[in-house]
Amino acid sequence: MNNRDKSRFHSLEPDYSRANLSVPEDMKERITAKLAYLYGEDKVGPIFQEITRVMKSYYSYKTDAMLEWEKGFDPAERFTQNDIMLITYGDLIISPKEKPLTTLNYICNKFLSQRWSIVHILPFFPHSSDRGFSVMDFEEVDPELGT
Repeated sequence: MNNRDKSRFHSLEPDYSRANLSVPEDMKERITAKLAYLYGEDKVGPIFQEITRVMKSYYSYKTDAMLEWEKGFDPAERFTQNDIMLITYGDLIISPKEKPLTTLNYICNKFLSQRWSIVHILPFFPHSSDRGFSVMDFEEVDPELGT
């Protein structure tokens, strides 16, 4: 397993020896402004404290590989309100001659690439029931859908 693969796994135990996570002041202002808008000024303090607590706890479980990977992450690559997302099951469009994910890939590239910026494929893992949401293996693609 290479470092990129390792970067997606959290530690099983928290690392409290690492410096504590701190929220930069500009980020705190942005978060609290959104919280005030959603919940009112009177609830901002307790809600922000809880969010900070969860963030710090989450941070303690990050591995060194995860922290290193994050240094190269460009926030501009996230999707925004300007993106249009297609959410679909992997087998919604089928062709008798190819696997559904191959067909979906063709349709997206041929007809949708100028319209949709993100394609979110609902569970495409091997599953036991529940239209794919009872996942049996998060590391594999359902062979009925493709590779």
